[in-house]
Amino acid sequence: MYKIFIVDDEEYVIKSLIKSIQKIQSGFEVVYTSNNSINAHDAILKTMPDLVFTDIRMPGMNGLELIKSVKEVLPGTIFIVISGYAEFVYAQKAMNYGAIGYCLKPFDDSEITDLLKKAKGMLDMSNSQPEGPDLISLIEEPNDRSGPVINQYFADNGIDISKKVVIAASIGYKQLAFEKNVKHVHIKTGNAKHLYFFQYMGEADIRQLFSEKLHDGIKGIGISGTFNTIGGIKNSIEEATSLGYQYFITGKHSLYFRPQTDNSHIDGLLRKLEKNISNPDIFEVNKTLTEVRTIVANGRLNVKQAMKIYNYFISLSNNLDCEYYGEYIYSIEELCTSFKDVNAMITQLESMLLDASSKKRRDMKDEIKNKYFLKILDYVNLNFHSEISIQSLGKIFSINPSYISQLFRKEVSMTFTDYITKLRVEYACSLLHSTKYTIEDIANKCGYSDYFYFIRVFKKATGVTPGQFRKS
Repeated sequence: MYKIFIVDDEEYVIKSLIKSIQKIQSGFEVVYTSNNSINAHDAILKTMPDLVFTDIRMPGMNGLELIKSVKEVLPGTIFIVISGYAEFVYAQKAMNYGAIGYCLKPFDDSEITDLLKKAKGMLDMSNSQPEGPDLISLIEEPNDRSGPVINQYFADNGIDISKKVVIAASIGYKQLAFEKNVKHVHIKTGNAKHLYFFQYMGEADIRQLFSEKLHDGIKGIGISGTFNTIGGIKNSIEEATSLGYQYFITGKHSLYFRPQTDNSHIDGLLRKLEKNISNPDIFEVNKTLTEVRTIVANGRLNVKQAMKIYNYFISLSNNLDCEYYGEYIYSIEELCTSFKDVNAMITQLESMLLDASSKKRRDMKDEIKNKYFLKILDYVNLNFHSEISIQSLGKIFSINPSYISQLFRKEVSMTFTDYITKLRVEYACSLLHSTKYTIEDIANKCGYSDYFYFIRVFKKATGVTPGQFRKS
């Protein structure tokens, strides 16, 4: 049964809709309701329902704001708008935000039936990947039998790995649809990340195949270089995924191929930053940051290099005379959710340098620490399984993110990232022992939308993979 969450500030509307849904018996059940949109927002992020019915006009947070905010964190959540006749224009706006339809008050059972059928079709499709071997585990944790199994599964789907194969990685909550004659293998690796394996058909044909797929909900599609051995799959996945996130650099939802540019200048810049870590010179570092902006403007930076630059600056901050304490970022996905784009990242780094030269007072911060840190910790303990970062905590509590990072080091003797990882891994261990959820589901429930990254983090923390832990 798929789960429904109903949000409306009028109790009789909720009861009426529950009655209609129960009467229809369409494979859905109402498991959550709320007449407060702000409370509903937090509850939706925690409970992760499949479908949300929401009113448009509500105090605190209206339906449009609710849809937009939830979609940023849980892009796969389906929304249906509950609308009055006078709110038709708002319902149309909601559909532009990603709602699949609207039902008018008073409710008509046939109208709700059609909407539930549409929602169920979408959910069934997203869960309809043909049963087969756990390709993700076989690729990530190779063993003696993985080669023949992978070869056979690809062959059964019309793909010969011994010939040229290419991977497309789409970043966005929508699964791409292809004509029946387009043979491919699909792997979902996260809430908003999909991989598609194709026999190589030439760049022009690939552009034609994917150009029409860049619709709302798809931020970027990365195309790997070709490979013809099982050993080439893992690197090609990494390359395609990295290219898919290139929208973070360009600001464009586009199709990205392996660039044919000379990276020697960027490599030299990275070496310069690395040299500066042990003996930083603020003037020289600021000059280097200006160079980075120029490289971004010329489209010559990739997202992995952006992550390196960010982490180099975090290392620099530890040696600069400033109040800035940043957190290292360990995946490109984390980078792309922490900042709107690369320019926002650079702006924060510039702020760090400004902080180094102005030396803010500590006494005001000491007052804030005594007043707020416990609240911050309580919030993190309750929301660690959601998309949460130093930047988002800074916005919620109106405190400089670098100071929050400093507080974690002082008060719990570990970085914010280490603290979050500890909570998530402990929760994952509990779910692995006490439930029959798939490892991918557990990754999502613990706050990891990237399955591969979850496996690496878990193994680093426990010494074994999630699969091995479950068997132990």
